[in-house]
Amino acid sequence: MRICRITLCTFALLAMLTGWSSIALADLTASANPKRLYANELITLTLDTETELDFSLGSLLNPAEMDIPHPNTAPLEHDFRILDRHQRMAIQSKNGVNRGQVTWTFLLAPRRAGELTIPALQFQDMQSRSIDVTVMPGVAPAERAEPEARLDVNLSEGEVYVQQQIILTQRVYYEPPLAQANLSSPTIPDAMVKPLGEQREYRAERDGREWQVVERRFVIVPQSAGTLILPEQRFEARKQTEGGDLVPVIATAPSQRIKVNPPPESFSGEIWLPARNLELTQEWSDSPDSVHAGDSIRRDIHIRAVGVAPESLPRLTIGYPDSLREYPSPWKSESRLTGDSIEGRLRKRSSLVPIEPGRITLPEVRIPWWDVEENEQREAVLQAHEMKVEPAAGAEANESAEKDVREALSRINLSRPGSTALPPLWFWLAVVLASGWLITGIAWWRNRHTRDDTLALSTEEKANRERFRALCEHARRGEADTLTLLPHWAAVHFNRPSLRTVGDVTAYLNDPQLTRELQALERHLFANPDEREAWEGDELVGVLRRLAGRPRNGS
Repeated sequence: MRICRITLCTFALLAMLTGWSSIALADLTASANPKRLYANELITLTLDTETELDFSLGSLLNPAEMDIPHPNTAPLEHDFRILDRHQRMAIQSKNGVNRGQVTWTFLLAPRRAGELTIPALQFQDMQSRSIDVTVMPGVAPAERAEPEARLDVNLSEGEVYVQQQIILTQRVYYEPPLAQANLSSPTIPDAMVKPLGEQREYRAERDGREWQVVERRFVIVPQSAGTLILPEQRFEARKQTEGGDLVPVIATAPSQRIKVNPPPESFSGEIWLPARNLELTQEWSDSPDSVHAGDSIRRDIHIRAVGVAPESLPRLTIGYPDSLREYPSPWKSESRLTGDSIEGRLRKRSSLVPIEPGRITLPEVRIPWWDVEENEQREAVLQAHEMKVEPAAGAEANESAEKDVREALSRINLSRPGSTALPPLWFWLAVVLASGWLITGIAWWRNRHTRDDTLALSTEEKANRERFRALCEHARRGEADTLTLLPHWAAVHFNRPSLRTVGDVTAYLNDPQLTRELQALERHLFANPDEREAWEGDELVGVLRRLAGRPRNGS
């Protein structure tokens, strides 16, 4: 805000003169009052000089519109705030010479306590002298001035561990109405500072007076050990006097120090995590005790920590066994207020898909953390859990069909029916005929196993052809049974019993297109339902049919 006041004392009107200029005739003198003050008080800086003037009649009739020169005040901004400024000019004309006595008045607020210097200021070719002032920390005593405002700054802790939260509370007590109010926000090097909740306003009594109160809270998290310095906090406003002038209102709170300790040597965790409380829980979309191969089950792991921002919580990586596929969603974080503390929350959501029957052990999840209230290490744990994986429904049907075929084959009787005893009269003839039958039987016996093996192989191929047809149908529709049927079909088709999982198949075939299509199918199966796109399975079916034509091992 700039207020310009001009006083014309004695002057002569010179109608023929035009323009406005000034030529220095004297020094630029400076004075400051007071030179010793408290941090919430102000300094009045006065600059005086005399110049020779050249002005027009229009300038005299409209002094408020004059472009009046002023000194360069930029050097003041380092240690002081310029809250207000005034300019006064007295003009004299004698013997055709016009002179002006110019006075500038600045209202300065110290930016910090200590020994400060009002620097030398420049005006045209003149320079003022510097002035030393002493600014004492704190607030002026009551007998010196009746305060229009007070500022209190409280810290929840005076000594903390690195990354342990500190709650800073600012309270401004003032007498309304005020204008242009400004309360500085804390800025601390090597510390994270975040607002905590909304600003509060209420009435309160203090020192026998009723005040309007503004309260703000911040979370401070130091990032390194050592001494954390909270700089002086400052409140500035304007208050209108009975005469209509706006006068400054200033309140300050002194600087404070906080001791920040490093993590204790006894802490065994890899990630340092100081908190007032920490909980580790989980939720399942279905019971994890028993699932079918190829089915998807959703697991949500929740981390809730009091006194910790969500940015500081660990992002867990769980080493699931190879027989279980994990499809994780992005981490979801949330910050809440709980009384006088911040509460950080994290959620890890994953879709888990077992790819083969059997038993799977889900590994233990453990988070070490440091209890800052009890000053000791604790651990949050999710115990290991065993999951029983049943065969997929499609696989059970195929295995049942194969069993029925094998049982039907076992009932086929390839032995010849018994012959009735021959009468003795025909004994020798029977011996001759029996010899022929014996030769024929030996020949049949030698070829019997070959025929049985051929019949059994064709039946197995028939069953696997049916399995391949089902595999292609599920692949075309983008169904989870595709991931179960693929290893069953490939193990028989390529005579590789060791192919038990989708990963085994892709590693054995080493076909990039098959790998890409299966990854696309997995993304489709386990995507968020709201984000899932329509499935086009023709390319995957085409890849499967191409691979079915590969030569088989052992054939």
